[in-house]
Amino acid sequence: MWGAASQAATAIARHRGWRFGNYDHRTAAVDWLAEEYNDSSLSLGYAVARKFHANFYYDFMEDDELVHDRPMVQGFVRRIVGMVEESAT
Repeated sequence: MWGAASQAATAIARHRGWRFGNYDHRTAAVDWLAEEYNDSSLSLGYAVARKFHANFYYDFMEDDELVHDRPMVQGFVRRIVGMVEESAT
């Protein structure tokens, strides 16, 4: 989940000419998009992806949480990929 979300954030930041080289750059890019589109679900989806990243190392998420939160990250990735594809045409 984290890898897909991070790569999506990298793609949109790179496409828009924003910095993307580290975690803070990608988080800022997502926050800017959330503000631009007036859509807090973008920030939320990325935050959930960050939780999956932390869970990889610390294994704190319950199975039902993994199942429940996965669609939020998938929706984030689909939305960001759609933005990149939209603006590339």
